[in-house]
Amino acid sequence: MSPTLSIARQTFTEALRQPVYSVMLCSCVMIIHLQPPMAQYVFRAQEKLVTDAGLSVVLLGSWIAAAFCANRAINLEIESGTALLILSKPVGWFQFLLAKFIGILAAVLLFASTTGMALLITLQIAVDQYRYDFTVFYSMVAAYLGAQLVAGWFNYRRKTSYAKPAALITFAATFVGMAVTGLLPRYSSGRYVGPPTGHSIDVVYAIILVALAALAMGSIATALSTQLSVTTNVSCCLLFFFLGLISDHVYGVSMALADVELAHALYFWPLVALPLFILAWVAALKRYDRRKRADCRRWQVHAGFALVSLCCIGRAVIVFFSDVASRPPSPLMAMLAKPVGVIRNSVMTFLHAVIPNWQQFWMADALTSHKPIPAAYVGLSSIYAMLLIAGAIVIAYLLFIDREIGSRSST
Repeated sequence: MSPTLSIARQTFTEALRQPVYSVMLCSCVMIIHLQPPMAQYVFRAQEKLVTDAGLSVVLLGSWIAAAFCANRAINLEIESGTALLILSKPVGWFQFLLAKFIGILAAVLLFASTTGMALLITLQIAVDQYRYDFTVFYSMVAAYLGAQLVAGWFNYRRKTSYAKPAALITFAATFVGMAVTGLLPRYSSGRYVGPPTGHSIDVVYAIILVALAALAMGSIATALSTQLSVTTNVSCCLLFFFLGLISDHVYGVSMALADVELAHALYFWPLVALPLFILAWVAALKRYDRRKRADCRRWQVHAGFALVSLCCIGRAVIVFFSDVASRPPSPLMAMLAKPVGVIRNSVMTFLHAVIPNWQQFWMADALTSHKPIPAAYVGLSSIYAMLLIAGAIVIAYLLFIDREIGSRSST
């Protein structure tokens, strides 16, 4: 385990040294602290908006930072060929990839912990609709500015990286601020009243769940970085995020379709075939240089697939504006509805199990309605997140073993 830990520590250090990591961390922390003034004129809903916005910043900021860190730690090393320097030593491919995962997820955990603690401090500041604890607010702003000054001093005097000290000092300042605000009494009418209030355990559980979702999303971004660039990686992660948010709704609606409704839906089969034609279109262009018929031109491939795609879209539009839904389905569609329903049940159950369900980690609605979050639920969600991370590691290994290393250097 010594080489694995060494590579993981180096990956974690390199992630913190990236300027984008430090800039995103400081920006997310300040965005969270500025939420109370932004929600000042939303009557009776300030706490909800601060909580929702803060949890969103924790989640989205963490996985975007993970995508950038993974691109630097894996994709650029593979393309430039520097990964061969490590793989030439007694370090296996899986060991190398596992170490990269540990280092990147450690950086994601640091990011999510810092922004989560900033949210706890912000909820202590936003104690009233128009009265804020400006003592804590200005103290935290001064602490963050001081972190940047200290990091700049280290960079100037000791010639070290600016980003790494800035991130670590920001984490330390946020941790101290969270501990101090948890010991303060309730702030009311410009003074502290009563015993120390502490931090709500339900809010802490909600932040832990969001941090677990950030780790799972970071593992997906790390797995995709073995094949994709950072822009494509972020786009794919956004697609996974969107699909995970609507998976419960789509699964419930599709499983609730009756046989008659499914028979009417079969009239829109061209829309199902359209993605297949587009995939075949892309595959044909990828293999165009290896075509057997030399007289086939590229514009002919585009024209053929474009014509088929327009026919599918036109057929679906005609069916949509006709009165198909008001008439009984044809005997053929009624006969096909039952086997299609069986296939529908199997496919939707499989997709619902495979696609990460991010709603399991989002407890903002429970906090707004003042419903308790059980500790057992947090434990089960932790197991679910660990399974997602393990699956991402396996997928990353399968993608990594077929990747050509040093493609950029060879060109």
